[in-house]
Amino acid sequence: MPKDEKEYSTEKAWNATTTNSQADMFRSLADGLRRENLLIKKMLTEKDKKLTEQEMYIEQLENKLESLKKYEKIKTESIEQ
Repeated sequence: MPKDEKEYSTEKAWNATTTNSQADMFRSLADGLRRENLLIKKMLTEKDKKLTEQEMYIEQLENKLESLKKYEKIKTESIEQ
């Protein structure tokens, strides 16, 4: 290596104060991934909640439809008599 070239130092390039900059970088990356994971879990929980609400609404509509069919049947039977 020529004398005018300096040896590359990751710690110096990253302006790190510790001697294990790579470990700090991976720790930071892991923290970011944990936050992302929590956000995804929260989004899935909200989606599940919305799906449950929609399923309940569909069930209510089906019950209403069945009730209307029964009403129509009773109405037509009474008219025929």
